[in-house]
Amino acid sequence: MVNVGIIGLGSHWDRVYAPLLRKFRSRIAVRAVYDPIAERAEHVADEWEAAVSHGMLSLLERTDVRAVLLLDMAWYGHEALHLIRAQHKPAYIAGRLGDDADRLSQHYEAAQSEGLMLMPELGSRYTPSTARLRELIATRIGRPHRVSLEVACQGEWIEGGHPDATCMPYLVDLFDWCRYVVRSVPLRLCAKRGDNNGASSGPNLSIAIEYAEPRDGGARPVADIHLLAASRASDAPECSLTAREVQCERGRAILPADADISWATSAKPSESESVTESLQSDRPATEVMLDHFCRRVSGGLIPVADIADVCLGLNTARAIDESLLTGASVDLC
Repeated sequence: MVNVGIIGLGSHWDRVYAPLLRKFRSRIAVRAVYDPIAERAEHVADEWEAAVSHGMLSLLERTDVRAVLLLDMAWYGHEALHLIRAQHKPAYIAGRLGDDADRLSQHYEAAQSEGLMLMPELGSRYTPSTARLRELIATRIGRPHRVSLEVACQGEWIEGGHPDATCMPYLVDLFDWCRYVVRSVPLRLCAKRGDNNGASSGPNLSIAIEYAEPRDGGARPVADIHLLAASRASDAPECSLTAREVQCERGRAILPADADISWATSAKPSESESVTESLQSDRPATEVMLDHFCRRVSGGLIPVADIADVCLGLNTARAIDESLLTGASVDLC
């Protein structure tokens, strides 16, 4: 059993986290709750028979709290990370970590030196379709050569300006997913504005990322990402993935949704396969991440995302501006 304290309930508490924690009752015990809205904290604490804390520090100092679920960064910002590190409590971090890669890198390096796990929520790598893709790469379609993505974004920076707070977390998660799939580090990025791929008559931004060659040799993987200016309707999502395809050495895969995948092998016709799979019964990404977090807190060695992954995504996003300004590729490492 992992005893946790919850800091910040956030906008996804009722829809995402509360149902999952009920499912994890045999593994996770909520011991304390803190939220800036005291009445909300009291309501949740009553359901979970937990204590109400009137500040982050008082929650973190509790001896019955072994780990923290930071479900809403809100106004806490880096102060929450400072307090969590000071009390040496492993933390699951949901929400936006900001775009200051240097400060986040300092938190990461300090946590590493202290042997402390700070696990950010990078959900795209944990979806059912991504897990199935990784299996197919290992067994059927081979090493990825090219990742092609099309994303609709409301951010004004597609038409001019800089990556903004609206799109940045999505981009970080997107870049992390690409790196997770190709299993290599990004070497350089090139960005261009305009109708470069013919996919839209409106403004768009094309980003090409080249990755290091695999350890056992072969061609360097490439990610082609096309960001299209989306509708600014009030009910439209800030960013949404509209197309996703991975071309591999022995086939390809299309991931239209988090729980759906279509794939085909490129062997000779008599041996080729073409399959569409629904993975709706598989565990959603947030459930997988909470499971991995609990296993790590309990001493397991399963790999998880860390703040260094967020920093790499932020630096990749920031390289877009430099490439657009200079009209040339930008080295990422």
